[in-house]
Amino acid sequence: MFPLIKQHRHIIGFGIVMISFSAPGQTFLISWFVSPIFNELEISRSMFAGMYSLATLSASLLLNPMGRVIDKYKPSSVVTFVVMSMAIGCFCVATASNYWGLFIGFFIVRLFGQGVMVLSVSSLIIKSFHKNRGKMMGLITLGYSLSELIYPGVALFLLYQFGWRTSYLLFSASNIIILLPIALWLLKKSHYKMNTYFENEFIKEETTESTRKNYILGETIKEPSFYFIVIAACLPPVIMTGLLFHQESIFNLNAWPIGLSATGLAVYAIIKALGAVLIGGIIDTHGPLWPFVTLIALLGMGALINGLGGPNYMIFVYFAFVGLALGISAPVMNVVWPNLYGTLHIGSIKGFIGTFRNGLTALGPLPIALAIDYGYSLRSLLIITAISVLLLSVLPLLVNATNKRLNYH
Repeated sequence: MFPLIKQHRHIIGFGIVMISFSAPGQTFLISWFVSPIFNELEISRSMFAGMYSLATLSASLLLNPMGRVIDKYKPSSVVTFVVMSMAIGCFCVATASNYWGLFIGFFIVRLFGQGVMVLSVSSLIIKSFHKNRGKMMGLITLGYSLSELIYPGVALFLLYQFGWRTSYLLFSASNIIILLPIALWLLKKSHYKMNTYFENEFIKEETTESTRKNYILGETIKEPSFYFIVIAACLPPVIMTGLLFHQESIFNLNAWPIGLSATGLAVYAIIKALGAVLIGGIIDTHGPLWPFVTLIALLGMGALINGLGGPNYMIFVYFAFVGLALGISAPVMNVVWPNLYGTLHIGSIKGFIGTFRNGLTALGPLPIALAIDYGYSLRSLLIITAISVLLLSVLPLLVNATNKRLNYH
């Protein structure tokens, strides 16, 4: 692992920095600003959740064309475009004065923060690594854990000292002043060549047509197994978006001190980081199948803990379960897709997948918000969700039974 890090430190640093700066478009950070925003703009919780869901859904529709852009243009141009767009989105959130202004801002930060920033980095790694693809995906996803450790404290400080508008203005400025020059420098130093594996990363034993073929999007969507895998792949972001967006309501339901949520998120970030790093070697050696099944089961157990409640220490058990699930998720999925469909058109394929994933993610906050506003049992909804997710953990096994490319290693 350490020789790999030393050899590719610049491209790893690039991935970590890009992913960590996506935080202002991620639900875990936005959730801290929900109450101040809808209180100032006099928007109801369900109306705010509906707007957020609509912004996420609308943004997801552009991920496929954005994936084609990533496949076609050189990474430095893509990075500049993405970072500047993210800065504009943060500025729009900060200056929003009504429902539609806020919608535009969240549409942009969800498109580029949740979507294109991560898509561009993962596509680059997939196209330039094969032998160590799992390890590299685990390493760059440390950017998530880094942002989850740093951003909540920074956000709370800025929120209480300056308010939500100034917070997002500073997020906007940091993209231009800090992220853009660092990301471009690291990318240049990495000596990355477009659509070319780094030295010693191509596996010469890859000789069969099923492992060599690079599918185009039209071929991909004709495979029935594709849709089962998409459903399974969507579970982590959909469930976590709903849980984190309504974190305050869930804590109140279980009489958990809301002050422990920041500590819980730190546990989440640490376990997520450990899971991401450790799972990479397992995937490269044994394939992604059983880690895929495990992460869905862990997610279901986390949702079940939220529904059942319990002593305060269950907060940390919950965050540990979902942290491990999300830590495993990114390395697993970024090995599954090239295993099944090759690497040449991976940007457009992952963009299409992202449309499904982010579109379904848009539904995460809304059912819980409606349940709260209309007096339905939040506890029952959480328990039903947990049981459904646990049952869906068999999906990767069903796909692998008919498509052995999934677990290729």
